[in-house]
Amino acid sequence: MVLVAQDLAGLYAKQGRAEETRNLARRVIACISAPAIAQSNNKTLRRVADLCDKAGRLRAAIPFYRSALSCRRDLCGDSDPKTLECLAGLAKIHEKLGDFKTSHNLLTQTRHSREIGGSAQAVA
Repeated sequence: MVLVAQDLAGLYAKQGRAEETRNLARRVIACISAPAIAQSNNKTLRRVADLCDKAGRLRAAIPFYRSALSCRRDLCGDSDPKTLECLAGLAKIHEKLGDFKTSHNLLTQTRHSREIGGSAQAVA
C-alpha cells in the first residue's frame, strides 16, 4: 500500500496537483500503525517518511522511525546494519526539520555504534 501511495503521490506532484498529493499522503499516513511499520524494511520506512513529507507532516514520520529503531535494537542490537540505517534515517528527518542538534547526536550514535560493531567483528 505504501509503495503504490508513494508512486501515486509522486505522479500527482509531477502533474502539479499539490492538494491531491497532500490529501492522499494524509489518508495513507492515517492508516499506518507504528508497530506495523516497525517490522518493515528501510525502504518502506523511507517511503512513509516521503509520504509524511508530501503531506506536509514530516514530523509524523518520527514515531514510525522511533518504533522501528526500538524494535531493531531489541532484535538485532545497536551495531546491526538495519538498526544503523534506521538511526541514520531518523537523523535525516530531524535534519530536514531543521533540528540539527538532534540530527548530529543521532549521527554520532550511528558512527559510534559502527565503530563498536566493527571492533567486535575484527576481534571475532
